[in-house]
Amino acid sequence: MLPFFGRSLCISLVLTLTFFPVLAQTEVSGQLSNGSYFSIAVPDGWTPADGLVIWNHGFDLAPPSPEPDLGPLMDHQLASGYAVAASSYSQAGWALFGTSVDLELLMEKFASDFGWPDSILVFGASLGALVAVQAVEQATFRDRIVGAFSICGSVGGSVNWSGALDLRLLYDTVCRDIPDALIPGGAEGLPFPPPPNFTEQSVADAVNACTGVLEVSGNRTADQAANLQRIESLTGLPEGFLLPAMNLATFGLSDLVHDPAKLGGRSSAIGNQDRDYGDADINSMIERVQADPFDKYDLERNYTPRGRVADTRIISLHTDKDGLVLLENESVFASIMPQGNLTTAVVVEEEGSHCGFTEAEIFAGWESLRGWVAGLPQPSPGALQATCEAVDLGGLAAGPCRISQDFELPELARGFAPRAPIPASNEALISQFGKGGGFSSDATFVNTSTSQSANVTIIASDPFGQPFDPGFLENGQYTLPRSTALERKLQLPPLGRVTLSAGREGQLQIGSLAAYSDQVLGGTVRFSIPGIGIAGVGAAGPFQRVIAPVRLEDPFNTGLAIRNAEVSRLKVELSLLDTSGEVIDQTSIILEPEGRSSLFVTEYFPGMISSGFRGSVLASAVNGSFSMIALELGDQPGQFTTLPVAEVP
Repeated sequence: MLPFFGRSLCISLVLTLTFFPVLAQTEVSGQLSNGSYFSIAVPDGWTPADGLVIWNHGFDLAPPSPEPDLGPLMDHQLASGYAVAASSYSQAGWALFGTSVDLELLMEKFASDFGWPDSILVFGASLGALVAVQAVEQATFRDRIVGAFSICGSVGGSVNWSGALDLRLLYDTVCRDIPDALIPGGAEGLPFPPPPNFTEQSVADAVNACTGVLEVSGNRTADQAANLQRIESLTGLPEGFLLPAMNLATFGLSDLVHDPAKLGGRSSAIGNQDRDYGDADINSMIERVQADPFDKYDLERNYTPRGRVADTRIISLHTDKDGLVLLENESVFASIMPQGNLTTAVVVEEEGSHCGFTEAEIFAGWESLRGWVAGLPQPSPGALQATCEAVDLGGLAAGPCRISQDFELPELARGFAPRAPIPASNEALISQFGKGGGFSSDATFVNTSTSQSANVTIIASDPFGQPFDPGFLENGQYTLPRSTALERKLQLPPLGRVTLSAGREGQLQIGSLAAYSDQVLGGTVRFSIPGIGIAGVGAAGPFQRVIAPVRLEDPFNTGLAIRNAEVSRLKVELSLLDTSGEVIDQTSIILEPEGRSSLFVTEYFPGMISSGFRGSVLASAVNGSFSMIALELGDQPGQFTTLPVAEVP
């Protein structure tokens, strides 16, 4: 029982939320430049102060379709004055490799038609909840996002695929001796290309042959019953979730691994090499997959939350017996997010479901978020339950209300059981690297470990973040990057080094380099400009805030090369300072994922700098990171140097 004040607060909140008739509205739908579709509904009389809701749908392996729906609360949100928008996403399945761009384009379309909203609330279910959190952390418009509502969300991020891999390989092991139960593909989900005419019915037939899951329990053979019980005990999955989970671990996993826009054939982003399944026979027989730290890092970037949510309020609602998107997602999410930004509430069910909430429970979560954003205290799970009861009692939405006031989130178990740690990826970022047109660059990387070899992946990106082939000469010998991802992988012995050179021949190409390693790397880049000279600088970043000296004194000018260290668009704010630290001018740039900008300071601040100027540029990004180098250039031999870039707390 809540104290009187708590119940009064919830009831008074609900009494202000009676449904208004849905006003006339403008509806817009269409297709954006990356192939994603959108839907937008705006009530008549809408102004930017009324705000926008972005709805994000869940996991779907079907191709993106026109006119995506606007979510389960669309009518109420429109009646409350909000505009509502949604994207189909440009990708099927685990769409997080493209959703940052999808929502950026959606917002650009909305702003061009209706103007930028003063505030945004993001709302999503299942995979869509993770898309919403990704927007909170990475979107260039994230400073407008004031709240996020997650229901049954895969908010633990890419760790969900560890559970899918476990299920798939456990099934393959338990059912290995039953011919009709065999499903091809193993850790890839399905081989590529997949077997013809292999469908969800094929998976159902195979799983039933092994476990009898489609039969009533009395009609299962003893072997089927034993196999089903063993899989359930090893995975923790209730019987009713086995088939949908196996479809995810087959078709969903195959899409993740083989889609060129996702892992592109790399099945080593998820591993189980040191996973203890608590069963000696299983441990000895199961297929073992060694995770590649760089492939794992790529999957984590697309996407696992980091807790960088600024002041955004988040309410996350989950059912306690969800066997598809496990409740452990909330355990992971709560361990990452600041407590003052997150309220987690759990609905206690009699039988398990995925997203099996009542209308009143969803309504209560949404309205509690609105109240919190408007200035009410952070709601507790008990307050959500009281709001739900008031909603149900007032006839606004149907219950029952089953939100626990004191539910303890589970420890990380089942598919989230800890693996042996993958070494953290250490970054060495070089913001400027070029070849051709007479110019050349050399990048040198050194393994600083005295005892461990370093596995190194080097990626070259053009200014728009797209891979390009610099035609590396490795220690004087030409080497081809990997053909699909244009990555260079190598191993350095303890204290070993490698120099990668890009030659002067051909057309001028300018980009950047990023080196990722399981050991700490030292990195430098050396530039050579014909007739001017050679200058070198160390790898720098990632930073969130840095300052660099600049000057414009004939014939010298200062250039700044800034590289986005994120896999989403990044806004970098630039302030031009005089020698006393006073701000003269301000501007900002938008960098594409892993893209870069390289301009003279007179181009960043046109018309604001006259000859004889000396000062600094302060560069900063919120909820993101970048690298930056400063180059000073004249027009005579020897007038070429690099300048110090200092991190600002």
